[in-house]
Amino acid sequence: MIIALSVVVVALVVAIALFFVIESRLNIMDRALALAAMGNFVDARALVRERLDADPDNTKNLLLLSKIYSLEKDFLNEASTLEKIKKLGRYDKEITPVYINNKIGDLYYKLEMFEESFFNYIDTLEFEPENMEALLRLGFLSLGQKEFKLAERYFKPIPEDKMNNPSFFIAKGVIAASLVRGNEKEYFQRAFDLDSNAPVAAFLYSIALSKIKKHKDALDIANRMLQRIDTDEIRYIAIQFIMLQHSSLEDFDSALKQAFLCLEIAKKNEWSFEIAEASMYVALFMITIGKIEEASEYLIEAECIRPDDRDIIDLANYKLDLEEKNAIPGQPSKRGFNLQIVLSELLDKAFPDDKYFELSGLRSTVSVNIRGIVSDEGEKIINQLSMLGINKITKFNSLRGVHFKNICSKIIAYYNHRIKRELPCYESDGLNFLTYTKDENETAVFKIRKWKNIKISDVFLTELLQNLAENSASVGYIVGDSDLTLGAKKVMQLNEDKIILVNGKDLEVLLNKLIP
Repeated sequence: MIIALSVVVVALVVAIALFFVIESRLNIMDRALALAAMGNFVDARALVRERLDADPDNTKNLLLLSKIYSLEKDFLNEASTLEKIKKLGRYDKEITPVYINNKIGDLYYKLEMFEESFFNYIDTLEFEPENMEALLRLGFLSLGQKEFKLAERYFKPIPEDKMNNPSFFIAKGVIAASLVRGNEKEYFQRAFDLDSNAPVAAFLYSIALSKIKKHKDALDIANRMLQRIDTDEIRYIAIQFIMLQHSSLEDFDSALKQAFLCLEIAKKNEWSFEIAEASMYVALFMITIGKIEEASEYLIEAECIRPDDRDIIDLANYKLDLEEKNAIPGQPSKRGFNLQIVLSELLDKAFPDDKYFELSGLRSTVSVNIRGIVSDEGEKIINQLSMLGINKITKFNSLRGVHFKNICSKIIAYYNHRIKRELPCYESDGLNFLTYTKDENETAVFKIRKWKNIKISDVFLTELLQNLAENSASVGYIVGDSDLTLGAKKVMQLNEDKIILVNGKDLEVLLNKLIP
């Protein structure tokens, strides 16, 4: 009896002790979070750190510390604390590997540490291959870097019937168009149906409709969308699109009115390329409706800005042929100018398939070394983020003096050219060279730049074309981490045989071959 009573007493003492330990732990957790909620973060952290000093690998206390950092909005220390839990690899029902990896990935995403974010979301997929949060983030990060096939791979497992976010369907449409899948319209339509007031979804859907000759529907949506655009740059593009819908419907009087609106916006903003472009449109539609003489001043204005533009020159020659009775309206001229073909090609020239990505707003302005983390199949190729090598573009941009000049020589040699002489360069971030091929059949100008996500303007390209003329060169190379403004893209379209742009993936491939 006495022994039995002793056992009961011991059990009771142990239970009481455990109760106080648990109660004490709960009280400290509550007190720490209460202090943090009141803004007393120093004391809150001190309470938790006191326990971590005694047990540094306690994942519950580490999670508590991360929550305090979260309340403090110190996202970097919150992520670092969660990284410690991840390194320990001790999980339970509350602290799961999916929760930890996704949380770290989200925090790094907020901090714009996109490589770290991408890496942790990839780790999530090892535990839960169809985790929607991870797949969405990985898909959008890949798409932002123009990694369309990777983005398609990550988006594929996501059930479309569970998605109600227009951005998801815009992304799917951009991927479909970029990879020539042929079903981009259905995705843009779904984005539009989810939010018909969103200008981006409306614009992309209207472009997709125009591609399948539904010009009236495209025109209706574009006109409604126009009222919600508040920037002149996008407004110019939208009015240009509306103009081309009228043209496709052979309503050239309405097309002419829209061309005048484009010209008005271009002149207001002093956009030289767009002034020339809109002037050409005005002249084209005037000639189409028979106002041949009135087209003269607009052709002259266009020619003054872009004297080497073949489209403007051909239109001016056609106008002259009409005036001199050497061409019959509605029929091809003796010089081979066919007004009907020119009109039919306007829409595809102004709105090629890559326009979807350009207008989607999904392109990242930050270079992320995704291909250093995953393979073509989206599988992780490094075990630790510390193994991620320095992006070759970053290394290229860091070169100085003779080291930069040496890599410039290698780039020029890669394209089978030799340096004839160095040309003046008034920018501190690069060098210009006049080059020639071994057989001297081609002379070129190379503009090699240490850029980081720069937008090349039409002015820069116009200057390059002038450099070519001054040096009797036939082609110009631009090498740098850059993209083109809308105006520059149009200059490129008109001078595809004269300008070669080496950027993006092409630049990465080139530098991987030339930089150790």
